Amino acid sequence: MKLKQLFTKVNKTITAGEETLQVQRQELSHLQSQLQDKQTKLSQVSNALNVISASLVIDENDKQALAQKGKAENTIESLKVDIATLEGEIDELNSKISDSEKAVKEAKGESFKQEVVKKRALIQLKKQLAYDINSLYAVENSDWFSWAENYGYEVKNEQVVNFTGATNSYSKKIVNENEVISHLQQMNDEATELAEEKAQELADKVKAFIEQLLKDEGLL
Repeated sequence: MKLKQLFTKVNKTITAGEETLQVQRQELSHLQSQLQDKQTKLSQVSNALNVISASLVIDENDKQALAQKGKAENTIESLKVDIATLEGEIDELNSKISDSEKAVKEAKGESFKQEVVKKRALIQLKKQLAYDINSLYAVENSDWFSWAENYGYEVKNEQVVNFTGATNSYSKKIVNENEVISHLQQMNDEATELAEEKAQELADKVKAFIEQLLKDEGLL
């Protein structure tokens, strides 16, 4: 799989995870608000029950007080059930939020790791390309004698007289050297110019190819 696809995948995971967390936290806030309301009401009803119970101490046969006490006790039991349910839902939701936070952190860590991979891949690619280019064996061996011989100019082997007067060695000499080398210098300059143009052309093509390849891979 290309790094570009991995980047896209992990970024989608982060976005989806953060959106899920936002929804879960909003739901948690709503449940906590409901729980607080239920707990407040439970406290109020409990206080009211205490007042009713106190009045029944004075008149234990007070029908209205007895009816109110029954309603209060039923309300308290109902509120306790609601509170227990809400607390269970909150605990479950907190667990889900914890899992979602962990997933988002792992995804962000993976995103960081992929950025490290991207940078290290570029560094390694640069080293590898430099090595491969340096491995291209090209040694020029084109002295004036080679130029002259290949252009059909006459090159003679002349005997060389050393300091003892011996003539046991030979030296090459281009016939009409000044005129010939003037022409060959022009050819050499043209060769240099053409070589530089071709090298630039190839470098541009290689650069464009590498840039497109890196873009496709998600490295640029």
